Amino acid sequence: MNTTNKTTNKTTNKTANKTANKTANKTANTAADKTANTTANTAKKTSKRSVRQEAFAFRGRGGARKGAGRKPKGARAGIPHRSRAEHAASHPVQTTTRLRSGLPSLRHARELAVVRRAIQAASGRPEFRVMHHSIQSNHLHLIVEAADRRTLSKGMSALLVRIARGLNRLWQRAGSIFADRFHERSLRTPTEVRNSLVYVLQNARKHGISVSGPDAYSSGPWFDGWREMPGLREALERQRVQIEARLAEIWERLRSRFGGRGSPRPRAFVAEPTTWLLSIGWKRKGWLGLEERPVST
Repeated sequence: MNTTNKTTNKTTNKTANKTANKTANKTANTAADKTANTTANTAKKTSKRSVRQEAFAFRGRGGARKGAGRKPKGARAGIPHRSRAEHAASHPVQTTTRLRSGLPSLRHARELAVVRRAIQAASGRPEFRVMHHSIQSNHLHLIVEAADRRTLSKGMSALLVRIARGLNRLWQRAGSIFADRFHERSLRTPTEVRNSLVYVLQNARKHGISVSGPDAYSSGPWFDGWREMPGLREALERQRVQIEARLAEIWERLRSRFGGRGSPRPRAFVAEPTTWLLSIGWKRKGWLGLEERPVST
């Protein structure tokens, strides 16, 4: 009987111990798992916070800092898009505007008629006028007078819009015409104005184009500042008559594209300058010679 009780007690104790051990182990494992999960979650949250902070602090491309932004490509760097300087009404301005690559040349009679018609229309107000121009194959040089910065910017913008619309209509295309903003240079002294007149009116010679007398694609034939020489006045008058006749002929062919019979034909002209520098000042440095060649300005 005693032997049976001992055996029963041993079995009971052994079973109880196993059960207690299993329960203890399970409880310990559960607590360890919870602790591990809590630690892992905390680590993830911390990692996420760290990544967010690093990403927030990291300075990648772009942004308002020195040297940021897209860099110009191609052979020409283009005109920087920064605020232009204030403009004084007493200073004429030389401007240059370039066409996009792949467009037809401007040095044809039809293109000449379109560009000169735009110049004529844009120069109808005293606060902004194109005084001189030179039309090259892929760019335009102008000398303009304007009352102030706002008038200069708006006048040039209106002129270039007229030219672009006219050329697109002529070429039966759509899209932009000019490659960039216009470049400008204020002319502050008689010497600068004289150099600019030579540069603009004689620009064809700079590009190796052989011309006899003033370039017909410029305002040169209407310019009254050429150095006197025998027969010059008569030659200039004949050239002006020929250009006007050619423009009238071309315009009759183009009239239907540009507003019908009521549309005025283009005329080449030189407006009377209002600034002292462009009317009197530059002449003190010497009148222009027909054979002068421009230097870079």
